[in-house]
Amino acid sequence: MVAMKKKIPKKFRLEVFQGRLRELIDRKAQGKPSRFAAQAGLQNNEIPAYLTGRIPGADKVWAIAQAGGVSVDWLLGGEPPEESRFKKTLIRYLRRRFVAAELDDLDLTDEQILDKLADSLVELTPKKRGK
Repeated sequence: MVAMKKKIPKKFRLEVFQGRLRELIDRKAQGKPSRFAAQAGLQNNEIPAYLTGRIPGADKVWAIAQAGGVSVDWLLGGEPPEESRFKKTLIRYLRRRFVAAELDDLDLTDEQILDKLADSLVELTPKKRGK
């Protein structure tokens, strides 16, 4: 017997999409919908419309996912891939470890925090001697 998936109410799916779109705008465009729209190749008025309830077509969802560096599945409410879970866990840890005094005062995006961490690790890595 095949298990039937519960149907998720349309309003809930829309709220999940809107929340994830807001997350992408914050992460990729410093919270500016017009900047994210440009990154996705959309009109300036489209992203605010999606945040207030307009439902985008498949081509727009794909463009948003591409600009955000996420899967369409995740954008529409699916589980994040393992890498995203790892990044979120790492960011949460770093934000807790370097409390407001350092990271929050710098007003960095999650990606910028990860870049700084990677740069620091590269600096700590011993240089290989020429062969």
